[in-house]
Amino acid sequence: MSLSFLLRAAAPYLAVGIVMGVFHNAWLAILVYHLQIVVWAVLTMPKLRFRVGARELLWAAASVVTGPLIYVLLPHVISLELSDWLLRNSITKTHLAILIPYYGILHPFLEQVHWAPLRRAHPSSHLLFSGYHILVLASLFTAPWLMATFVSLAVVSAFWLYLEKRLGGLGAPFISHAFADLGMVIAAWFRFQ
Repeated sequence: MSLSFLLRAAAPYLAVGIVMGVFHNAWLAILVYHLQIVVWAVLTMPKLRFRVGARELLWAAASVVTGPLIYVLLPHVISLELSDWLLRNSITKTHLAILIPYYGILHPFLEQVHWAPLRRAHPSSHLLFSGYHILVLASLFTAPWLMATFVSLAVVSAFWLYLEKRLGGLGAPFISHAFADLGMVIAAWFRFQ
């Protein structure tokens, strides 16, 4: 593992750990994370190929269930009211409405740009990708659901690497990521009280 790999993998941990941990501002944490992704992309110029066709859409289709699944499960997996947690992290219902297109389209694209080269470089990237999400959700989810989420996201990351290799690009990983994130933020918006 190179120093560059470790520094790039640390990007979300720095954004979440410092910005959310100190300032309790999820929006700012996302923006700091995305700024780091853009800086790393400019510095490393990763070779990426985004191709979207019928095969990519078919492979990504299963992730459409993420939103409805989260909507149904959310009351059973959280340790406090979602609206309280969101407000504690500087996210209002209006912010969530803005987050729908931002987090549902731009965020998955940037994460694929950032994590695809890391997934190709070392298997630990799947655990690192999953781990930073647990850092975000640690104050919201119950312990069993944090563990389930950690395993699920590590498996999804490995599956994205498989799809990239099988289909020759990041089209399916991006679309499935976008469907999942879009569904998740829409479910949160509907659950916000």
